[in-house]
Amino acid sequence: MKKAIFIISILILPYVIMLCINESVYNTSYVKTIFGYNVKTHNPHSFNKDKCTWSCHHNTSLCEKHHIKHQDIKSIDFIYDGIINLLYTGGSKFYAINNIIFLVFLWPVWMLYMFIRVCLSF
Repeated sequence: MKKAIFIISILILPYVIMLCINESVYNTSYVKTIFGYNVKTHNPHSFNKDKCTWSCHHNTSLCEKHHIKHQDIKSIDFIYDGIINLLYTGGSKFYAINNIIFLVFLWPVWMLYMFIRVCLSF
């Protein structure tokens, strides 16, 4: 029973931490129109030289030029671009649902699985 509670707490804890940080960091919200609906977002859609916005998501090289200092991340650009292209599989209408499936469910479950395997091997 203790092992089950431990595993469930490991599964839930990252989401709780992410939720707390996201809600405490952002004091303002912006409205973005997505598929005809006005949605509140934490970041504005227009480009800003001082911080990353949604435009950085769509134009990585512009973001890298202004927001990333003292790092050479060009070597992982193909990974980032590959993930974005994978998420766009099925067109832009499926991007949001693919994002949720992959980055919210599959990736954390894979990390949890790997973490449990490491913990159980000791």
